[in-house]
Amino acid sequence: MSNPFIPGYQPVPFPAPFWLLQILIVLGFFLHALPMNLVWASGPVAALLMGFNHRNKDGFAYQAGKRLAYSLPVFLSFAITQGIVPLLFLQLMYGPAYYTSSVLMAWPWLSVLAILLGAYYLLYIFKLKESAFGSKSVVLLWLAFALFTGIAFLFVNNMTLMLSPERWPTLAQGGVDGFALNLSDPQLIPRYLHFMIGAFAVTGLGMGCFGIYYDHCNKPYSQWWIRNGAGLFLGATLVEFLTGLWFMFSLPKAATAAYMGHDLVATVVFGASAVLSVVALLGALMAWRSGGLRSMQVAVGAGLLTVLGMVVMRHLLRVMILHPILKPEQIPVSTQWDLLIVFVISTVLLAGYLIWLSRLVYSAFEKPPADASAVSVSGIV
Repeated sequence: MSNPFIPGYQPVPFPAPFWLLQILIVLGFFLHALPMNLVWASGPVAALLMGFNHRNKDGFAYQAGKRLAYSLPVFLSFAITQGIVPLLFLQLMYGPAYYTSSVLMAWPWLSVLAILLGAYYLLYIFKLKESAFGSKSVVLLWLAFALFTGIAFLFVNNMTLMLSPERWPTLAQGGVDGFALNLSDPQLIPRYLHFMIGAFAVTGLGMGCFGIYYDHCNKPYSQWWIRNGAGLFLGATLVEFLTGLWFMFSLPKAATAAYMGHDLVATVVFGASAVLSVVALLGALMAWRSGGLRSMQVAVGAGLLTVLGMVVMRHLLRVMILHPILKPEQIPVSTQWDLLIVFVISTVLLAGYLIWLSRLVYSAFEKPPADASAVSVSGIV
């Protein structure tokens, strides 16, 4: 399949073997997806917890919402830092398609940075001025959530447009004005909803991690986090199954068939992800009923592996759709060992820094509230 809108690769070899680049783009996006999902869904969860419980600021629900909200700037810094790696490898491996889709929607795409800065400021204004705004402070979280929702919509537009080269000539008719969006693509809405609802599931796992952390110092508070986090994960994941099916059958028939047995790797990854999601659901169900630490740990472990499986499936989808027009595996390789060693060392140091920063954020939290009577399975009322 030829497409005059797709430029050729630059006449330079890849700096590392293609198999290594594929591993790095998958792991990089996985490490980006976790904090990204937390940023998007933790805002409305925190706003609901604080908004419905503002009359009982010493209770578990309000304090949990406050902790989630105060963590958002750190989650966002993680998401931005970790997002650089997969974006760089995406440009390297699939640049001809990525650059074309980005040019077609240039102005909305360039606006992402400004929107992101606005959302970042809102999170810090909340953190620094929450007491001054009082109960109205949650409006800042809702505004930030609205901005993040817009960013997510633009990203899904670009990623689906990148996988729809047959639409490019139509969108470019009459000249490229930089305002083209992929609104007519049947994948757009189900893909968007699938990832957005999945963010609430990841946030549920994040709340469970808070509960695991607090287990050593305040058992009732720990159980509140675990039960409500598990409940959020259960509800979001069940809805996620429906949007996932919608997304699956909105794909080209060949891609859907690949996950259903026509491609061994795609089928194995899809099957493993399905099994892991069931294990995560069972663990979350037991954690929701009992507030048990071990059950939550099982849910978190299986849930994270499920997310990793979904990231792999996402990459396989990109490979399958673009393979007729882009074959990055055929690009010559000239391994630059010096740069590769620097990259690995930098990655290890960054991981160590993020672990240290996470521990610092946790230790900065004030002592958990001792109001055991405030435990609520719903967490909102």
